[in-house]
Amino acid sequence: MAQKKQNTDKPASKGLAGSTLTPRAKTRKTVKSTEHATTRVVGSALTQADADRFEAAAYKVGRSAAKSKKTARDTLVILGTHTKTGRLTKNYRG
Repeated sequence: MAQKKQNTDKPASKGLAGSTLTPRAKTRKTVKSTEHATTRVVGSALTQADADRFEAAAYKVGRSAAKSKKTARDTLVILGTHTKTGRLTKNYRG
């Protein structure tokens, strides 16, 4: 069987097929909990307490932002992804 030669003239990051990119290093480990699967911080400058505080704060902001259509739209406008009329801002249009 003849083996295909890879073209080394092109950078490997241009496509996934035949790429020589290495897989991304694992930075999180999934741990099963009795309630649901949670992720633990591995190899980070943050402590687990920091990660837990951030997760709780993000959950609280998400819940308050999703109370109604108006609050959801207002949150997206504050983040800068949408205009007041509901359209995507220039930086986020396709």
